Amino acid sequence: MFSAHASDPGHRTLLVLDEVHHLSEENVWAEQIGAAFEGLDVEVLALSGTPFRSDGAAIPFISYDGRGAAIALAEYGMAAALTEGVCRPVRFVFHEGDAEFEGEATVTKLRAQGSPPNSQAFRSLLFDTDPSGLAADVLRSSSDYVESLRSDGDRDAACLVAATTTQHADAVAKLIEDIDPGSGISIAHSNLDNLMGPGAHRVIDDFRNSDTKWLVSVNMVSEGVDIRRLRCLAWLTNRLTELSFRQLVGRIVRSQLENDHDSGAVFLPAHSELWGFAETFVGEAGALLTPPELTTSHSRRAEFDRTTPTELKVESWAALETSGPTADDLELVEACRRFIESRGLASSPEALAAMASANDQLRQQIEGE
Repeated sequence: MFSAHASDPGHRTLLVLDEVHHLSEENVWAEQIGAAFEGLDVEVLALSGTPFRSDGAAIPFISYDGRGAAIALAEYGMAAALTEGVCRPVRFVFHEGDAEFEGEATVTKLRAQGSPPNSQAFRSLLFDTDPSGLAADVLRSSSDYVESLRSDGDRDAACLVAATTTQHADAVAKLIEDIDPGSGISIAHSNLDNLMGPGAHRVIDDFRNSDTKWLVSVNMVSEGVDIRRLRCLAWLTNRLTELSFRQLVGRIVRSQLENDHDSGAVFLPAHSELWGFAETFVGEAGALLTPPELTTSHSRRAEFDRTTPTELKVESWAALETSGPTADDLELVEACRRFIESRGLASSPEALAAMASANDQLRQQIEGE
């Protein structure tokens, strides 16, 4: 019926593709859309807040300039959103420091404008739940900030904690309980669900309508989630792509005009990639946002076992991960694409891969197909 209508002389069809960056010239969604509208009189309206892909693939229906950047026919940027009260201003506070790993001759340095340490060291330090560790530093700063907002009258102000894996999220929740006892913590990750089930989403909905202070999540609170009382982001994930950065920061920028001083803050490790993303984000707003800030934490000496990097025993803190997808990441996305196609699921390969990377049981199921 649609084909008959769209191909009837005198009829034109407007095809609206929201979040078009989920399409690529190499995935089945784009192929199916092309087949469905081939030969028809169709105009395309493609929408995206992040018009690029972490895998570097071109997005269908998008034109690119000589540098490979998407060309927008209409753009609504951060400067306009701040000026018109659609978004709140945010500040970025980076924690930097040093870590000395037992058995290694060099000190690992965590610097906003230096060379990043290796990914295994960063992951290990994110998993460190010692009260004097990197995660604890970031969480304390976040807790103090949210408490200041609540003291100023925003009684349900809250913090989103971006964790690395489901096990990491559970460990981070325990650390929050030690740092901020009795404050209220919600945890949303894929272990609460069967594949695409409602468990984590129910947690998020309950959190939205509560005054709980903390929401710890693994790849569950990104684009499309609107919880305006979230005014703080604690970055404890090893995802270091600009797409992830903008989607997570986007969860805390939506205005809540009833607040007297509606602002937000992001607390994160001083990785040079994250620093660069923050500088670009701030630069797009002109003078409406303050430059990223640095806070220096004390040095740490750590016992580091290279064979079990997530079980780090430490006596202090600092360190990080690589930017962009690795070969393993791309192989997982491809496995997810095959899994989705074989089962007729409605997820994107990238979103399913993000879930699988944080859930070993799901990953084994996908890669075993």
